[in-house]
Amino acid sequence: MHWIMALIICGVLAVANGAYAQDNVKALYDKAKKEGEVVMAAGSPPSSLKAQIAGFNKRFPGIQVNHIPSTGSDASAKIQLETRVGMSTYEVAQATTTSAELLLKKDLLSPFPFHEFGIAKDEISFDDRLVPWFDLTRVLGFNTNLVSKDQVPTTWEGLLDPKWKGRKIIVVGRGYPFGDLVPVWGLEKVLEYTKKFKAQNPIVQPRGGPQTLEALVAGQAPLALIQFDRVLRAKVKEKAPVDFVWITPMSVTRFFSIAVKKVRHPNAAKLLTGYLGTQEASRLMEEVSFRSQLGKSAQTDAAKMVRGAGVQLVWNAPTMAEAKELKGWRKAVRKILTGH
Repeated sequence: MHWIMALIICGVLAVANGAYAQDNVKALYDKAKKEGEVVMAAGSPPSSLKAQIAGFNKRFPGIQVNHIPSTGSDASAKIQLETRVGMSTYEVAQATTTSAELLLKKDLLSPFPFHEFGIAKDEISFDDRLVPWFDLTRVLGFNTNLVSKDQVPTTWEGLLDPKWKGRKIIVVGRGYPFGDLVPVWGLEKVLEYTKKFKAQNPIVQPRGGPQTLEALVAGQAPLALIQFDRVLRAKVKEKAPVDFVWITPMSVTRFFSIAVKKVRHPNAAKLLTGYLGTQEASRLMEEVSFRSQLGKSAQTDAAKMVRGAGVQLVWNAPTMAEAKELKGWRKAVRKILTGH
């Protein structure tokens, strides 16, 4: 009877602790709680970060998260500079394969069996150092005051129709998403397509993000190649006159959470890094910003939407070798679009 009671008690504890019942995560939390705080550098929408920090505090109480706005490349540069002479201010940061390259080469990131947070093993990269946080993909957005959904092209070839010629499509001139499609189209087809697209005389924006959305909402053009979460957030939360259609294939960029090795709160850094990769954290991010994970193991609404639409996602720079090639592909496309 004693062993039966022991099994019942263990089962109750496992349910109470949810996905974090593993001994390694519990031991990590105990150490992190003694450290009491952690510094995170990230550039995601403040609302989504606030929601995730609240989720982390609820799941792992007793650890204060101090957020500093930063891009992945800026964070990487600061981490490298500070760790030459001491500790890094940034203890957790967001990174892409590209911005994390030198951090990995210099062994500045802490590994951990992050799958014990309930994260799919095959989504964690580079020897348990890069944990999936969120993914960004693009769609063809349109201004509903200027065009109806049944008029909007749903293929890449459709964008080359003569009726979309003459500053009717907004695109960012930095080389994406065209350059990112080389793995499935090949460089020759990408460059040929970009030349035909340029002949449509699109509005080429110097930067992406907010500028593209502002131009689309303002009606500067009926169509725009735009970040999925931005246009959906504008449509649903801001009631802006915009909507979108999927185009396939489409590139997607993965952003990882990373724990820096030379920091004052190393255990809290690993704990937060692991939490940010969970489905719980991804759902919290999605609820407030529509930004979330899109990987094959993701159970977010966005991931289900992409699968339901049959979109072929082209994961850009999944390896360091491709990260270097991607710069060249985007540069070649940028030269066609902008002349430099």
